[in-house]
Amino acid sequence: MPVDIDAYYRTFAPMVYRRCKHLLDNEEEALDTMQEVFVALMRVEDEIRSPSSFLYILATRRCLNRIRSRQRRPESPASPLLQQIKGLIRRGEARAAGRECGVPVERLHFLDLPFYETGTVRKKPIGPDDVAIVRDLLQKIKPHQIYAAGDLSDPHGTHRVCLAAIFKALEVVKEDDWAKDCWVWLYRGAWQEWDVNEIEMAVPISPEELKRKRRAIFKHQSQKDRPLFPGSDAREFWQRSEDRNRGTAKAYDALGLAEYEAIEGFVRYHF
Repeated sequence: MPVDIDAYYRTFAPMVYRRCKHLLDNEEEALDTMQEVFVALMRVEDEIRSPSSFLYILATRRCLNRIRSRQRRPESPASPLLQQIKGLIRRGEARAAGRECGVPVERLHFLDLPFYETGTVRKKPIGPDDVAIVRDLLQKIKPHQIYAAGDLSDPHGTHRVCLAAIFKALEVVKEDDWAKDCWVWLYRGAWQEWDVNEIEMAVPISPEELKRKRRAIFKHQSQKDRPLFPGSDAREFWQRSEDRNRGTAKAYDALGLAEYEAIEGFVRYHF
């Protein structure tokens, strides 16, 4: 009897990812390998008596194969021209999404953090230069509020590293006068919402605002459509995001609170 891939993924993906991350010491490679493990699991037809042990061993073998391949054939970095083209595409998409949301182009800032500019799948660890770039931007703008992706359960490594750069920069500037009145709010992406008891700020979203959010997501054409391993969930990212926002609104309505089309939940980060 085929295994229930979706149930296995929800239950064991964090464990598999941690094992891959420990062996490969690279978050994006760990994510790729985790996906390979669950794709391989789809081909298993026999009953699995100990899923945890089976997936642990499978993940270990996949990681060791990657390490051996890495040693035999080091990864070649993308050419500077290819990196430039990729950057231009992503910047153009971000500007288009910003316009859709009503953000003037002059208020968009692209940081080009050094940890990401390797031209390979493997990224460098976050360093002082990354933190300094974020610090300089904060000190230039002196924001009253900061909104950052706080979905740390999502194993996409770039989110974690960028958030870590923000946190470290905040530690540097926290004694500045402006920083004492600055609040940091963490939101979540398409994968998982904060529990209602965790949410510290709930922002209602009107039907028109939800459509605007969808149109902004559509501007990111290179990042849109289905995730690499959706399990049995065939929804696209924008559908997951809308369903998450609507689900939060339904949870608030069920508690007897005001009824809205959708709600975005935020948790405050104290620094």
